[in-house]
Formats: sequence, structure tokens, C-alpha cells
Amino acid sequence: MIKADMLVKEFKPEKLYENGNDVTLPILQSRLKEAAEKYQIPIAFTNDQIKYGGVFNSTTIDCLVVYHPEHPSDYLRYTVSIKRQGTIAYVAVHLYGKSKQIGKKSLSKGAVASLKEGKVGTAILMGVLSLGKNKDKLKDEENYNHAIWQIFDEVIFES
Repeated sequence: MIKADMLVKEFKPEKLYENGNDVTLPILQSRLKEAAEKYQIPIAFTNDQIKYGGVFNSTTIDCLVVYHPEHPSDYLRYTVSIKRQGTIAYVAVHLYGKSKQIGKKSLSKGAVASLKEGKVGTAILMGVLSLGKNKDKLKDEENYNHAIWQIFDEVIFES
């Protein structure tokens, strides 16, 4: 179960399908897999649920979690979910999870910004926390994310 507040941000605004009865998670998964194979991009899926609301007033919706099969916990993941209103389907894609390398990149940038602001102690702390940043691994992950975004655009947002 994924709590809605764990979703990092929406990839793009929801895609509205006016005749959305044929839009299902299994169909989207199949199309995403086909597009990934076309580009020779590794992709894996798991089913989960997103929980919205608190203890007494919550709702859950099914989602598809999309991730890199060789990096299931150290690359960003994505959730694909569908909400319905009559025959209309609203498909949303959210970033989910954490990335070690992107996190270290943010810390490194924060250290530079803190140093420019004269916050030497903060800059040193952020610099130490960003140790282990690997430019090649970061570039590999950024390239993977760009490829997945292209696939989402092609399958979900441009259809």
C-alpha cells in the first residue's frame, strides 16, 4: 500500500479519456511493455494500491508501479493509476520512491548554494552527505528516466 503523500509529484496533468471503458491497468501495462521493448529499455511492473485520506475517511485505488528491474529500490519508480467518472477515465502518472544518486546530486547543489550564501557549516554538512555521488551512475539513471518519460508520453499522453 502506497500512501498518497509518498507520491513525489505528478509526471504530467492527468490524461482524460472520454471513452475510457477500455482503459485498464493491464492494457496500459501491455502497451508500456511493448513500447519499452521497441526501444530496448528494461522495464518491470508490480500491482499495488494508493491510499488517499486518513484513518477514518480513506479511499484506495489500484495502481501499476513501473520500475527498472535491475534497480528496484535505488532508482525512482512511477505509479500509473486510473480514476473514473462515468465513462471517462483519468489516467495519472506519479513519481514515487527515492533515488540515491539524484538525492546526492541535490545535496551537492545545496552545498554549493549554501557556500555562496556564506553558510559554511551547512555547505560542509551537505557536501559530506553528498559523498558517493557517481556521475556515470547518475547519468545512467537520468537517461533511463528520460526514456521512461518518452514511453509514458507515447503510450498514455499522446494517444
